[in-house]
Amino acid sequence: MRRVGYAWPMSGSVARVHLELAGDQALIQLARLVATGVATSVGLEIDEAENCRAAVDEMCSSLIEMAQSDAVLEIDIVADVGVGVPTVEVSGRVAIDVPVAPDEVRREISEMILDAVTESHRFDVDLDARQATFAFVLASRRRRDEHDEVAE
Repeated sequence: MRRVGYAWPMSGSVARVHLELAGDQALIQLARLVATGVATSVGLEIDEAENCRAAVDEMCSSLIEMAQSDAVLEIDIVADVGVGVPTVEVSGRVAIDVPVAPDEVRREISEMILDAVTESHRFDVDLDARQATFAFVLASRRRRDEHDEVAE
């Protein structure tokens, strides 16, 4: 691990965590643990936090698969409870080797998992910048439903 930083506001509704990890599969566990901890601390249910863990696992694995051998995986986690619905947004980026050819079968499986556990997600490869980026959003479905009922 290279650096961990966080900003947990004493007041307000947004919390941010920034991780910089060596591009090593063994360190994905740390990213999963932090993201799951953030998700539960802002009010996501246990199953929703597990969805966050699964999405972080897919994101990190996909990025590390394409990373340069000495690359640093950067991960940003932003948790927001400002609208009454806990939301966690996670993004990651890593320097890649060019040319890069991600495993298409693995990508299809990742897509299916992320479709099932996140509100939205994206994966981009910028060959000119030699960088891959990944992001997803996860919101509390139960709390969103409760919030919508109160608003009606």
